[in-house]
Amino acid sequence: TPDCSIERCTYCGACDFTKIRNVTYHVRGAKGGEHRGDMIDNWAQMTVGDEESSGSWEPRGWQKIQDKAARKLAPSGVAADAPAAGHDVPPLGNVASNPSIAAAAREAAGTRPAARGLGNAEEWLNAGTEALAPAVAILPAAMRARLTYAKRGRARFISHLELIEIFDRACRRAKLPLAFSQGFRPSPKLRFSPGLPVGAESDCEVLDVDLTAELPIAEVAARFGAHLPEGLLVTAAESIALHAPSPEHDLAGFRYRVDVRDIVGDDGDAIDTRLAAFLAAEAFPLRKRTGHGEKTIDARQLVSSLARVAPHVIEIDVRFTAAGSLKPTELLGALFDLAPDMARALPLYKTHAFYAPTIASSPADSLPTSA
Repeated sequence: TPDCSIERCTYCGACDFTKIRNVTYHVRGAKGGEHRGDMIDNWAQMTVGDEESSGSWEPRGWQKIQDKAARKLAPSGVAADAPAAGHDVPPLGNVASNPSIAAAAREAAGTRPAARGLGNAEEWLNAGTEALAPAVAILPAAMRARLTYAKRGRARFISHLELIEIFDRACRRAKLPLAFSQGFRPSPKLRFSPGLPVGAESDCEVLDVDLTAELPIAEVAARFGAHLPEGLLVTAAESIALHAPSPEHDLAGFRYRVDVRDIVGDDGDAIDTRLAAFLAAEAFPLRKRTGHGEKTIDARQLVSSLARVAPHVIEIDVRFTAAGSLKPTELLGALFDLAPDMARALPLYKTHAFYAPTIASSPADSLPTSA
């Protein structure tokens, strides 16, 4: 956004317009339209270019004020947006957005067209909260792209909320025709698989993107992937139905690999003994922290497979249920009597996502039912 000391207010939320006002420094003069010079092309007008009609980008509240003022001042029989002879006036919103009416009024009055993008800070301040959002047409979605991506290396330290911002920016930089939600604060229609713990790597994360124009799926993947930071990589892409379920629909579980070298050393027998005891148990009570405090869960019912697949690597298949799931690091922390900080620091790698058999593309996509 531009500097509001020399450009128009963008309603960033820092001002309450009573005690705190946005104009604190004036290039020229100290009143409304004077503080930005004689002729100012607003940043928004420069952004939209000449293809938009005059005043079409102005906020609704500003347009209403201009229309009302023009109708009060217009002499009888003269169009409301006709400027007085020898003077320019700011665009008059919805009235001035009709090119034929505006042109006829100017021709009748013998004046040149009004300057585009003018107005002053006082008018915007007086427009009230209606100026918070311009009237923008929201196009419907025409296609949905499902992108599978990997999160590796240093990217594992990116939190889920930060990842949403990264993907939003990548879509805009790739100039993808994003579809937006309706309402007061429209946002891009992006859908994610369940958030990955900070510090974990994965080869099977999923992102759904709604677009307002149909594009080849390979082009969507290439354009999007070209703007991702190091460690984030698109590994697969497909076009799915607009009303397809979310990425976590019918999700049955995940497969993780955990490197336990730092906690057990080279004692593989000790690892096997602990794993065998867990698999033989009918129940394994485990205290788990949630957003509502701590609760006890049966970890044995949430683990379908547990084995040592390399000298220092444990592979765990964890069920994903409506009642919740289990972090592999929490389970290993309980199995090996680790302090919470040490358990959270275990290197975690998600290798597979399993789905319900009804939508499994191959037997390998179904979660194992026994140890």
